[in-house]
Formats: sequence, C-alpha cells, structure tokens
Amino acid sequence: VTSVAYSPWSRYFLTGGMSGVLRVWFPHKTKSYERELLGHKETVSHVVYNSIEKMFVSISIDKQICFWTDGDWNLKQRIFPSGLIPTAPITSVCYNIHNNEFYVANSVIGKCFGRGTNVFHETLKSHCMPLCSMLYHGIYKQVISVCQKGIVTVWDILTGKAVMEFDITPSKHKIAGNTFMSFDEVNRKLITISCDRLIKHWNFNSGEQLEILEATLPNDVTSIVLMNDVMYISTKDSSKILQLNSNGKLMNEFDHFLLNNISSMDHHDDKLIVASSNGNILTWDLETLTVLYYINTTNNPKIQSLELYLRQQTLRHDLLIDATTGTLLTIGDLYITAWSTTINGGLISRFKAVIQDGAKITCVSLSESETILLTGDSYGVVCLYDIEDFGLQTKDNLEYETITSWKAGTSELISVACDPACEKIITAEVDYNVKLWSSTGTFVGIFGKDRWVNMVPKQVPAVEDIEIVGPESMPPQEEKIIDVLELWIFAACLPPSLYLFPV
Repeated sequence: VTSVAYSPWSRYFLTGGMSGVLRVWFPHKTKSYERELLGHKETVSHVVYNSIEKMFVSISIDKQICFWTDGDWNLKQRIFPSGLIPTAPITSVCYNIHNNEFYVANSVIGKCFGRGTNVFHETLKSHCMPLCSMLYHGIYKQVISVCQKGIVTVWDILTGKAVMEFDITPSKHKIAGNTFMSFDEVNRKLITISCDRLIKHWNFNSGEQLEILEATLPNDVTSIVLMNDVMYISTKDSSKILQLNSNGKLMNEFDHFLLNNISSMDHHDDKLIVASSNGNILTWDLETLTVLYYINTTNNPKIQSLELYLRQQTLRHDLLIDATTGTLLTIGDLYITAWSTTINGGLISRFKAVIQDGAKITCVSLSESETILLTGDSYGVVCLYDIEDFGLQTKDNLEYETITSWKAGTSELISVACDPACEKIITAEVDYNVKLWSSTGTFVGIFGKDRWVNMVPKQVPAVEDIEIVGPESMPPQEEKIIDVLELWIFAACLPPSLYLFPV
C-alpha cells in the first residue's frame, strides 16, 4: 500500500498500491477488501478525500488524476494536468476542499479550478477567454462550450456543475483561437476545428482525443454538413465546397459561379442547400453534384432553375418540388424570411427579428417540435417566436409578435439553444459566460459559477460557514427588455431540421 484515505460518510478506506489498482476496505473487515477500482496503469502515489463533494481523488506516477464518487465508486472524471515537467511524477498534493481547488506539483505547481468565498464567487465566469461556440446534447442533458483558449467544458444542465474539462489547443500554439464545434452524425463524438485547421474527434465524456482526420482545411470553417458518413465543409472567403469521407480524405471539391463566399449550409434528404454572402442560395443534388435551383434573395425573390438562369428557357417540370416538402427559412442581419420551395414560388413571409435599433441577429435555434424559434442578437437580447404557422402565411409581416424576450447578456450572443421541451434556454455570450434561463426569461444561473437543482438556484456557502447549508434563494432577475446569411429547412410535417451557425 502506497497511500490511503478514509471517508467518514461511507466509513470506507480507499487504498492505492504499486499495481495501480485501488481497493475499497471496510475497517472492521481486515482480511479481504470489498471491491477493486480500475483506473490507473501505474503506481498510485496519492489518495485524498473531499468530504464536501463526497469524492475520492487518486493520482498515479504517470500524472493521471482520477475522481471517484464515494459510496457507488464510479469514475467521475479523469484528467491529465498540463504544464508540469513531463518526465517527473507528481510529488506533492494539496486539496483545498473549501474552495474545491486542487494543487499538484513536481518541479512546477499546477492548480485545478475551484470555487471559494462569496467575494471570489462573484468573479467567477464560465470561461477565462471569449467564447467561440456552445452546443446542447439533449440525451445526456449536457451543455458543451469552448473558448478561444481551447478549453472545452461539459456542463450538467441539471446542476450547473462542470462534469468534464479538456484542452483542445494544438501542441505548437498557446491558444486555439476561433474554434468551430459540432457533433458527429449520430451525436456521439465532438468535432472541433481550431487554429491548426485539423478536424479532430473527441470523446466529450472522457476528454479523450479519438482521432485526427488527414485533411488540413485552407481556412476557418463557416459550416459543416454531415450526411451518410460524408462531410461537406465550407471555409471562410471561399466559394468551394469540400467533400470528405469519414477518414477526412478529400473526395471532391465543387463550386459554382453564382456563389461568392459561402456563409452557411444545410441539407434535406439528398439535397444540399448553400447560402452565399452575395445573397444567392443554391440547391445541389448530391447524387449528380448538379445545381437544381437557386434563389437570389437580394434581387428577384423567386426560386429559379439553373437552366432558366443560363438559357432563359421554359422551366423543366421534373425540377419542381412539391409544396409540402418544406419551407426554406433564411436569416439575415435583421429579418427572418420564409420562401416557397416550388420553382414558381418565392417569398412567402418575413419579419424583423431584432427589437433594438442597431442590433443584428447573431444566432438562431429551433425547438425540437419546430414550433418555437429562438434568436439572439448583437446586444445580448433573446427572443422566442411561435412559428407554427409562419411560412403558411402569404403576407409580409414586418412586425411579428414574440412569445417573450429578455436581455440575456452584456455582449453579443454567439449561441442560443433549448431542451427538447423548450423549458430550459441556454445562452452563450462572447464575454465568457454560459447561462441558463427558464422559457419565460427567469434567470437561473451561470454555468461554473452558480449551482441549482430543478431550475432553483442554490446559495454557494462561504468558507467561514461552509458546514451550514444555506437557504435556497433566487438571484436577482436580469432586466427584461423588450453580413452573414444563415438558412435551414423547416416543415412541421418533417423530422427535426438541421441547424446552421455562421462563423
């Protein structure tokens, strides 16, 4: 035995040894251990216990740190501290359980994040640098956010706690810079593309890097579409669409003279819809890689066939799409517009989706039922719209009634999302914070700073009264206030559509 820790809560000992195996012992049963915990491959040098979080922490000589839940003995998290001398094992450990701060050292001292006094608590933010992207995983009930430093944090939406944190910064860079983030086609892996422009897959539950695809992209990513194990990627200041296989090998590269800089993409069935910064929207048949239709959203608001544009001939009837197929929504700086998907159709309806003068739409999202549209703008305002009948109307609505709206941040919102029932609203703003709200705009808390249970905020105890369970209290509710094109397919009769977030 090289190390041991005792839990007064469960009344068990946890020991570590040369084999890397942890063993759980009951004090009054000394001849045999209760169970073995497998998480280390090298000698366990330290075992410590946090009586507040009810968590054991074990450290092995290869600098692997494992967090174990007391009582059910699950491996909650595994981390590898960065910045330590790589050839030297961790020799010293200090666990400040009051602040939930964890210090480790060999020749250099490293510190893991924690929480502290009320004064310190007020300075806490979700991230230490401006945010790049935020996603919500409805199955795991987790929020995933990434900042320009390259730190990806996985948050539990039910409590506000960070359940995983890992660094995606390329080895030769100090920060990751603008980072594009998406789930894979089956929502099991996290895809990131940062300053080295490599496509990386991660297990976001463990922080493990799974693979790096062989392709190196020419510029920052503006959009990704995943279909049938094929990846379609558009990059900044380019009209080209890159078609990659599941290994990242370039299969094809195609563009069109109607495209300028591609700002957003989406798909429906076997068709790829591409939006360009010059206002043109093209629909590609992915089987033949030919353009079927296009919309010029700036000049002539009608869907046209490529043949009509090139030769001014009669429209081909085999290019018609049935009116029940879907409604195309486009989002500009100020307006959200619905378009008919028939060739002879055109603009159906539109409305202004910002409340304050000078604001621009910066992010959008749909509820799972596709009846609620969420928007965020450059002034930090969130708006919810009931769009169940939008797109079925024929008039141009410059004013469209909101379900509710509120000021969700002090800076530009970069992402807005909701749970499947649209009861929890998550916002991410440039200024470091990811926040949780109710669907009526009631502020619940900031991820990484506040704690809550069932959407009810919990008071974080100060160091001097850490043993006292503070009363539940609601933080003051924030005051309610009433050149990139984005698009997606919307139809109430179809499965949930895809979302596009411009860079």
